[in-house]
Amino acid sequence: MSFNYDVVSEEEAQAAKEFPLLPDGIYDFVVVESKFKYSQNGNEMIQLKLNIMHDGKDHGVFDNLISLKNMQWKTRHFCQSVGLMREYEAKEFNEDMANHQHGTCEIATVAARPKNDGSNGFWKAKNEVVDYVERNVGATDAAGFNIPAANIPAAPGADDQNMLNDDIPF
Repeated sequence: MSFNYDVVSEEEAQAAKEFPLLPDGIYDFVVVESKFKYSQNGNEMIQLKLNIMHDGKDHGVFDNLISLKNMQWKTRHFCQSVGLMREYEAKEFNEDMANHQHGTCEIATVAARPKNDGSNGFWKAKNEVVDYVERNVGATDAAGFNIPAANIPAAPGADDQNMLNDDIPF
């Protein structure tokens, strides 16, 4: 069997190495992979790979939920965002529960920076998760993502009083 590939020019190869970054902002995500690991300092952590759709393209963003006391805010906020607070508060939350969860997060860009390994190389610019945004238990879109309340259109002629009508037949 032959390895199937496309022949590209050097310019195309260099352009393909660069990946587009998300603009800073709030995005819906789905966890496509979660793994239990140990950090370089030996701390327990859950490594997450988030998929974020923007402008019709998938963007992968990595994040780590580290078991340090001063990092528990991020684990708590992740669990709030994806609806796992009961599991978090019962100390039952684990990497398997994170997989395939939907939530909302704040993304920022980290500029390119030098590596500290003596190689004179640079880390590329990247996106990072600044924080996770609490889940809006209101409406969801066709893909199952939460729609922030500010983005939920009101029914024509509806006011706040009519939006809370309990006379909806089930």
